[in-house]
Amino acid sequence: MHNIKDLFKSVLSNDRILTDDNEVMPYSRDKSYFNSVRPLAVLKPKDSKELSEIMKIANENKIKVIARSGGTSLTGASIVNTDAVVISLELMNRIRIYKDDQIAIVQPAVKIDELNRELARYNLFFPVDPASSYISEIGGNLSTNAAGLLSVRYGPISRWVLGLEVVLPDGSIIRTGTSTIKQSLGFDLTHLFIGSEGILGIITEAKLQVISKPKDAVSVVISYDSIKDLIEDVKIARVELDILKLEFLDNLSAKILSKELNDMQIKPGFILNIEAFDSASKIESLFKDKDIKILKDDEKQKFLFSRKRLHDYLESIVSKEGKDMLVEDIAIPLSNLYEAYIEIEELLKKEEHYIFGHIGEGNLHINLFIDKGDIRHYEDLTYKLGELTLRHNGTISAEHGIGLEKKELLKLHYKYLNSEHSLELIKSIKRLIDPNNILNPGKVIDL
Repeated sequence: MHNIKDLFKSVLSNDRILTDDNEVMPYSRDKSYFNSVRPLAVLKPKDSKELSEIMKIANENKIKVIARSGGTSLTGASIVNTDAVVISLELMNRIRIYKDDQIAIVQPAVKIDELNRELARYNLFFPVDPASSYISEIGGNLSTNAAGLLSVRYGPISRWVLGLEVVLPDGSIIRTGTSTIKQSLGFDLTHLFIGSEGILGIITEAKLQVISKPKDAVSVVISYDSIKDLIEDVKIARVELDILKLEFLDNLSAKILSKELNDMQIKPGFILNIEAFDSASKIESLFKDKDIKILKDDEKQKFLFSRKRLHDYLESIVSKEGKDMLVEDIAIPLSNLYEAYIEIEELLKKEEHYIFGHIGEGNLHINLFIDKGDIRHYEDLTYKLGELTLRHNGTISAEHGIGLEKKELLKLHYKYLNSEHSLELIKSIKRLIDPNNILNPGKVIDL
């Protein structure tokens, strides 16, 4: 048995090596339903040089390592599932901005909202906006290729990464990419690490492209009795409007939001929130036969605030009911979305559930309330949802990643593509970069 403090005391001071139960246990869990085990220790490097030395020691001693940023994974990507040390990146939270180049160089513990507050001083903006932006950190967003509310216009985070600094399992530090938007440099190592959920390397710095802060968009809320009509209008809006955001709430989610926004008098039903760089009159004309409400500036901010915290509201409700909430994240092409949605409702007709999401790109977040301990039933539903999604040419994970939860569905994904060798290729890359399998073992794939 290794004495962890003795192993790493040459790299970190004692106050950055945590070993007491009450200190390490908060770092063992994420937002998923999986049970965790006690970390061997929690290590807190302040830069890539220290992290490099930690990884050299861990690799030499075959100590498993789980890197942790904000710890908000919903799929078990950052949970401690084996004897391992946790690398907490919380001290790596620096930001450097190069206004003329429209580049921000950030460390993994920088929160999205923190970055945008700093960029606002230069009239700049980072256009990746997950609903959890107030707690969501760059490192985790990169590890799952996250997106969010603005992805119908700006896409996922991978579109905005020019380069990375990564510490590999053997302690080597590599740097990828350039400071230019255009780069043609052979193999794209930058995007190998984005979405890899910490199984190949630990991202310590990202060079992000940022943009001029967008002008104010017009925000409207439209209520529907029919999900079919709502989806048809999403298709129209994507073609006819200069879209910034297309968000959806099912009628149960809308009821919860209405309680928070009771002074806005939003009609019950399926809700579509459109934000676009068009005039209010054009939007009203396009949907003139619909129940449409143009939001005033203060209403727009209140609606956005409440929409971003809808997950938190549901967590509060499920806690009062003494149940667990489990969150599914799928995306289905708009051409197949209505048929898939009807099948989803049929599958879940006996379950308490709430559906909302980024409908402009067919991304649905399905929130299931289940009895505590009834995980087997949930896992069965998850697999059936995955099969349903794949039948409609969708993705089993749009932005939350694979983690522990969706490893079997990842196999099914490649089976549907008739490309099971792709999974073997992923395993070969993992073995090449991490031959001792010390980084986030058991996540995404099994070796």
